[in-house]
Amino acid sequence: MLRNTMKKLPLTSALLALAFTSSTAFANGGHFLVDDATITDPGTCQLETWTSRVSGESVWILQPACSTQGGWEFAVPLVYSWSDSEVTEVGLEAKTIVSEDVYGGALAFTVGLVMDTVDDEFAGGFVNIPYSRELNAYWTLHLNAGTEYDRIGKYWNALWGVATTYALTQHIDVIMEVAGVGSDDPIFGFGARYQFDRFDLDLGIARDTQVNDTIYTIGLNVAF
Repeated sequence: MLRNTMKKLPLTSALLALAFTSSTAFANGGHFLVDDATITDPGTCQLETWTSRVSGESVWILQPACSTQGGWEFAVPLVYSWSDSEVTEVGLEAKTIVSEDVYGGALAFTVGLVMDTVDDEFAGGFVNIPYSRELNAYWTLHLNAGTEYDRIGKYWNALWGVATTYALTQHIDVIMEVAGVGSDDPIFGFGARYQFDRFDLDLGIARDTQVNDTIYTIGLNVAF
C-alpha cells in the first residue's frame, strides 16, 4: 500500500502504508517502517497514535490494539487527513507469534485489510512475516518479508524491510531501518524512542527515495 496510498493521498508516503504492514508492534512498530516479532501481553491493550508531515501536509494515525488470551493481537488503524478534515482509511490487522525460537529469534505472522472510507470500498490487504533477534545486550535485528494486494490495480507487490534497534540508555532506543515495496526505490528511516513507565514517545524521519520526499513524524504509545 505504500505507493498506492500515495496515489490517493500524496502526503502519506511510506510511513502510512507501511504502518498498516507494521502492526503494533512494537519494539519498533508504530510509525516505524519495519515491524518486530512481538505482541502486547495477553489480555492487555495499547493505543498508538502518531502524526506525519510531508510536502507541507499532515496526516494523523490512531491505532488501538488488544491481545487475546489465545495469543492473537488485533489492531484497528485509522488514517485522518488534516487537509481534508476526514478519515480516509480504516484497517483491521491480526498478528500472532509463530515461534519464539527460530535461529535464536522470534517469528511472527501478520495479516490485514484496508478500507478506503472516502470511496467507501475495499482497498486491499497484506501479509507480513516479522523476525526479531537480539544480537547482544545493545543490538536487536528485525527482518520483514511479505506481500500486499492492491484491489484497484488488481496486482500483488512484495514487501521487505530490515531494521536495527540500539539501546542507547536504559530508556532510549535508536532505530535505523530500510524498507521497500516491489522494485521501487527503498525508504530509509531513522528515529528514537524514549520509554517512560507506561508510555513511549517516538521521533522519526524517513526519506522516500522513489519520490524524493522526507517525512517527519512524532508518535505516542500508551499501554493500559
